[in-house]
Amino acid sequence: MKGPGGIGDLQAAKNKSRQFGDLPPKLRERILQSKDRGFPKGYDRVLTEYYKRLARKEAKKESDAKGSGK
Repeated sequence: MKGPGGIGDLQAAKNKSRQFGDLPPKLRERILQSKDRGFPKGYDRVLTEYYKRLARKEAKKESDAKGSGK
């Protein structure tokens, strides 16, 4: 069975007794350090465009609702 992206087979977790987020100390520290680095280059533009599209879509929906008397 393929994953949601259609790439690769889904696989069951190998160690079911391990809790989510229970990482080795070195890996946990690397992840915590990386969270301060911000988004990848160009990602801010992608987010800005996404939110602009959402705002336009919402404004259109509100405009359409007012125009139809809802």
